[in-house]
Amino acid sequence: MNRYDKLQMYKKMDLEDKIHFSKHRIELFLNKMGSNCVVSFSGGKDSTVLLHLCRQVKPDIKAIFVDTGLEYPEIRKFVSITENVETIKPKMRFDEVLRKYGYPVISKEVSRQISDIRNSKSQKLINKRLYGDEKGKCGKLSDKWKFLINSDIKISDKCCDVMKKRPFKKIMKNYNGVFIGTMTEDS
Repeated sequence: MNRYDKLQMYKKMDLEDKIHFSKHRIELFLNKMGSNCVVSFSGGKDSTVLLHLCRQVKPDIKAIFVDTGLEYPEIRKFVSITENVETIKPKMRFDEVLRKYGYPVISKEVSRQISDIRNSKSQKLINKRLYGDEKGKCGKLSDKWKFLINSDIKISDKCCDVMKKRPFKKIMKNYNGVFIGTMTEDS
């Protein structure tokens, strides 16, 4: 069975089976990687559910929260009252990231596509972003956003990398593994 078919099967499972399946996968990961693992925790619904499931398997598992300074006050409060959460901060502030790399416009995907069209040395990648490729239109910039290609706005998808992924990657040197909660549709 290929990954897509497995995914469709998992999506059809009832809630109790999904919970059991998820906790089993958490146990397998901890058995493979050792107990020195953490949960990436944003305070949002996906990472909160993941943290809850992980703590049902390993009650003392630590969560790591990257404080970008852009979170809603309600999220910050929720994170502050959640037990065993370590807060880390990025090296650059949001305004510095915007000046250096550009704005994340529309979405990360659209920003990446525009950045690729503007900056790639690969004509094949540029053509894929503009027209699609032999596999279809996946990865193609939507026509409605093409006006942004020639705009004066500096556009980039680097914001999340600089503000969240880099600080997290740096701290991960101290841990064996990380749990990341993403929705099926986002993975």
